[in-house]
Amino acid sequence: MTGDRARLQRPACRGGQGFSLIEILVAASIFTVAITAASSLFVAALEGQRHAIAQQNLLANLRFATEIMTRQIRMAQQDESGSCTSIAKATYGGGGSNIRFVAYDGDCMEYSLDLGGRIVVQEGGGGFEEITSDDINVTLLNFDLQGELVDDNEQPRVTIFIEAADSGEILKLQTTVSGRNIDVP
Repeated sequence: MTGDRARLQRPACRGGQGFSLIEILVAASIFTVAITAASSLFVAALEGQRHAIAQQNLLANLRFATEIMTRQIRMAQQDESGSCTSIAKATYGGGGSNIRFVAYDGDCMEYSLDLGGRIVVQEGGGGFEEITSDDINVTLLNFDLQGELVDDNEQPRVTIFIEAADSGEILKLQTTVSGRNIDVP
């Protein structure tokens, strides 16, 4: 039985003693540092992903708004009577934070920035419709008109400046659109 008893007894660590308090504290400290480092990397990755998604959302919104505006502005017709642009025989009217023009279908179009920081469009004297999302705040919309008059000997063109923000992300966008219709007196 002595042999059986010897097999049933557990071997003692370091002469029958357990771990010392210092060893446990060192092990717990190393474990805490490792978990903190891993958690920090995970949080940084999540923050980077949130940042990238916010930038993509902002860019997609501005790209959509710019595409709509540039297509319409490119196809603008000359306003013979001046009922839309306020200037007879002008292609574009307004400037600054809004632009007015006669669309290819004959409707008067106006793009502008509303007080809520959205780009809006008004077609044919109807109500204004938002073309940017509520998620973003457009802080600047500027239309620089060049060659809009028939007798200025310049092809009509519009430079659009947009600055917008979303969750701390700021994006600035600029594009120039030239009218397709030849501007001759």
